[in-house]
Amino acid sequence: MVDPLLSILTDIALDHQDYLGNTIAEITREKAGILRPNGTLITLPQHPEANQAIGEAAATLNLRAINAAAYIPTNVPGQTAGVPRHPGTAGQEAGPLPANHYILTLDGETLEVDSPLSGHHQQRNIALAIAAAAELRNYKGYKLSEIRQISNQNGYKITNTHIETGIRNTHWPGRLELFTFPEGPQLLLDVAHNPAGAWTLRAAIAQLPEAQPRTLLFSCLRDKDLKEMGQILFPLFDASSTDPERRKDHIVFAPIDNPRAAHIEDLLAAAHALDIPAHAAPHLAAALAQARALTPSEGLIIATGSVYLVGEIRRLAGEL
Repeated sequence: MVDPLLSILTDIALDHQDYLGNTIAEITREKAGILRPNGTLITLPQHPEANQAIGEAAATLNLRAINAAAYIPTNVPGQTAGVPRHPGTAGQEAGPLPANHYILTLDGETLEVDSPLSGHHQQRNIALAIAAAAELRNYKGYKLSEIRQISNQNGYKITNTHIETGIRNTHWPGRLELFTFPEGPQLLLDVAHNPAGAWTLRAAIAQLPEAQPRTLLFSCLRDKDLKEMGQILFPLFDASSTDPERRKDHIVFAPIDNPRAAHIEDLLAAAHALDIPAHAAPHLAAALAQARALTPSEGLIIATGSVYLVGEIRRLAGEL
C-alpha cells in the first residue's frame, strides 16, 4: 500500500502480543513489514533479538541501512534542568528533570539540540529524527511509484536550522509532562503502559531529588503485565521502606473507565505481594484528589500506567 522513501524502526519491546507475537524477535519481524526491497532503513542498535531480526530482514531485501547512533551525544555536560509547564499555565519553569540540550555536528555544521522533552530515552528518538532529516535532504532520484515522486531530485530543502526548530517546537502530551499549580504538589504525567515504558519512567525518577516526597497514581489495563510493572515502579514509592526519604511516599490506585481496565483488587494485590502499602479510590477524579491531599506541597504526584489514565488525569488537571 505504501512506497516509502525511508523506513524507520524505533526501539522495540514486548507489547500488543495478541497481535504482534510473544517474543522480541516475533514482534520485530512484524515491525519489519514496513521495509521495502532496495529501500533505506534507519534504526539504532537495541535488544539483541531485535537486532538479529532486523538484520535478517535487511539482508533479504538488499537494504541500505543507516545507524542513527552517530547523533546520540556521548557526553552531555551541564544539562539544563527544566521541564516545560503545561501550555495552559503561564510561561515555562525549571522542573525536576533535566532537559535534553546538547550540541552535535551534522554534515560539518553545528546543530544545537534543545528539546522540551525530558528523559534520556528522548535522545534516541531525536537521533532517529535527525538521521531521517539528513537522509531526506540528501535524497536523490525517484521511487518506483509515480504517485510518490518528489519534484526536487537533489533532495528536500532541510537545513540544520529547520531541524533545530522542529526539535525545539515538539510538543508531546503525556510524556514526562509536568503540570504546576499555584498551590499544592506538582503533577508529572507519563504514559508508561508496559514494562519497557516503566523502565524508562524509572530511569527518569532516578533523576528526581531524593528528598522530594512522591505519590504514585497508577492504574493499567488488565491485558498488560501488571506484575512486572509493579515490580519496576512500586518499590520507588514504598512508605514502609527503611529509606527515611521514602516514608512520606504513597501509592494510590483507581480503576480506568474502560472495559479492559484492571480491577482495583488486582492492583492492590500486586502491591501487597511486594509488601508495599497502597490506597484505593473509586475513580480517577477521587484518586487525583486523594493524591493531592496526601502529597506535601513541595512533593510530586506521578500519574502513569495507561494512556487512558493519563488522558483523563490530564483533563482533570486542566480543570484545577
